[in-house]
Amino acid sequence: MIKTLRGIDYNRELIELLLLDKIGSIGMYLAMPVAYFILFQDIIPLGILFAWLFSQIIMYVIRTNITRDFLEVLFTADENETRHLLRFQLVTVFVNAMLWGVAATLTVIYADESLILMMIAALFMVFTASIAILTPVFHAVFIFIVTIVVIFTTSLIFLTDTYIFNLSALFLLSYLFLFIPVAFKVYKIMLKSIEQKEEILFLNYHLERRVSEATSELEEQNTKLLDSVENFQKLLDTTMEMIIITDSNKIIIDINRAGINLLMAKDKEDLLGRRLADFVDEKDRQKLDSILNDRSGEPSELSMKKIGGENFPTLANSQNVVHKGKKLRIITMQDLTQIQQKERLLLQQSRMAQMGEMLSMIAHQWRQPLGAISSAIFGIQTKLATGKYDNQESNENLYKFLNTKHNRINEYVQFLSTTIDDFRNFFKPDKKKELVIFETPIERALLIVEGSLISHAITVEYTFNVKEKVEMHQNEIMQVILNIVKNSEDNFLEKKTDNPKITIETNNMPAHYEIIISDNGGGIAPNIIDNVFEPYFSTKDEKNGSGLGLYMSKMMIEQHSGGLLQVQNIKDGVAFSILIPHF
Repeated sequence: MIKTLRGIDYNRELIELLLLDKIGSIGMYLAMPVAYFILFQDIIPLGILFAWLFSQIIMYVIRTNITRDFLEVLFTADENETRHLLRFQLVTVFVNAMLWGVAATLTVIYADESLILMMIAALFMVFTASIAILTPVFHAVFIFIVTIVVIFTTSLIFLTDTYIFNLSALFLLSYLFLFIPVAFKVYKIMLKSIEQKEEILFLNYHLERRVSEATSELEEQNTKLLDSVENFQKLLDTTMEMIIITDSNKIIIDINRAGINLLMAKDKEDLLGRRLADFVDEKDRQKLDSILNDRSGEPSELSMKKIGGENFPTLANSQNVVHKGKKLRIITMQDLTQIQQKERLLLQQSRMAQMGEMLSMIAHQWRQPLGAISSAIFGIQTKLATGKYDNQESNENLYKFLNTKHNRINEYVQFLSTTIDDFRNFFKPDKKKELVIFETPIERALLIVEGSLISHAITVEYTFNVKEKVEMHQNEIMQVILNIVKNSEDNFLEKKTDNPKITIETNNMPAHYEIIISDNGGGIAPNIIDNVFEPYFSTKDEKNGSGLGLYMSKMMIEQHSGGLLQVQNIKDGVAFSILIPHF
């Protein structure tokens, strides 16, 4: 934390989040000072109050202009200019905090105890909102919170002499020492999410480039192979793929250098004259016959076996050729080991790429319980400030009141803890299948987005027709459901759908189980519905969609669970079907 505060180097995407959040909250920045003016116009001298409100309006205009100007040059300015503009932003944050500190001090000087306690409660709500708005740049939230708390606690200590306000000052300082580390953790999570996203884009670019280069080279080498018999051996040894030539009895008569290396042979003589089937995994030998007899040229996955016995995956196809009157078969194989490893890495990292969106969901989930906790604390403070406890009966009533509030706060804290556990489990990779009922992953997925769905008035209806436990990768099913539900939510918001509704239904079919997730969002355009499962295909803009969600969902269902993920338009929207076979 100290190291972060010493410098002022921030990822530009984090700075963009701060600026966009500030623009989105511009109305609040003007409404709050006006509300304060109206509330205290009969308590604080009007001259002082007008001066304070005028200062707030001036800061409102300055903040609005410099924030918009900063956004326009954020990704084109050099590092020094970016630091300069960010420092200016932080100065406005400090001045804003100073003005609210002055407001708190004026409240302490002129207002009665109940209004001072109300000001304390209002500050807690402001602090909670500042996590969502200012945390992308940790300096901003640190300056804002520390400035207000220091000024307010100083006023409470030196301008009041009652026990309740001294206790409130101590409580504010304690809250400060608890709040700052929490805000720093949220900032680190956001930073890590953006770094993971950048790493995924980097890996995607290089993986796509390598596959493109390998494909181009393979096509070029195959063309030369067919055009020139004289360069046949040279071409075999220069390609990166394993190329094996067999006779009609499937005996190896030639192999290139890549094949010798992949099969871990010392030289070509170790392989010539041996049966090709000797180097194929036993469970795939029947598939080998299909590849050798296939005339379509379509590649198939084939598990090969090295001389030492170790298996490795390949993508193989074959073609007949005639050389010197003899019918031969050329088998081309591409090693899939690195590609499959990168696909697994991409699958795991794609979950991390959703972290920014997950944080907004956490904010939705936490907003209500945090507000309830703040309200409960305010109720306790008000009770202590206004009550008289000079006999046993009043003390017993106080004890019952405090016990009730304590139990409610504990319930809210347990809810916050459960929410964090749900998000932690969501990002754990599945190691093995579990026997669970369908309701479990469905309800866990919906719990994550519950706050967002409620805030957008989206209705979710369930029909669970499968009651028995099913063997599945629970977290992966949960992620697939979450991807589909979030896509429906984004579509509702984009199209401004009236009475948006998502329906989830489970059924037990003769050969499989099915989960049907449908909505009334108008469906997918017929000319693109067949492309929605392709990688990097997205109907959203670049900031809101990576084009990986449905691609990863299809891969998890079909490759990991042996099922199917399908989509079709229905009367008022679209329906996704997850089919999981009976085992």
